[in-house]
Amino acid sequence: MRPFHLSIGAREIEEELKFFQSLGALITHRDESGYINVELFGSQITLKSEPNIELNLKNMYFGYNLSHNEFLDINSKLKGSEMKKRFL
Repeated sequence: MRPFHLSIGAREIEEELKFFQSLGALITHRDESGYINVELFGSQITLKSEPNIELNLKNMYFGYNLSHNEFLDINSKLKGSEMKKRFL
């Protein structure tokens, strides 16, 4: 998978962090201004505290082309996570 950077607004930043950590993400930076950088599968994701973010963002998504094995690996990790109901 080619590395990418994605910034995500999070209503509950610590809950989002737990989700990404359940997939194997590592914290690379926690900033006093309220954002957290994590590394996941060689890519950087920035979680930014946005307590008033609109959760119903119609037609908004981020996609990435995966090999079948990459998909199966991520899918198995999602199915084993506590927050699977949010995404599956």
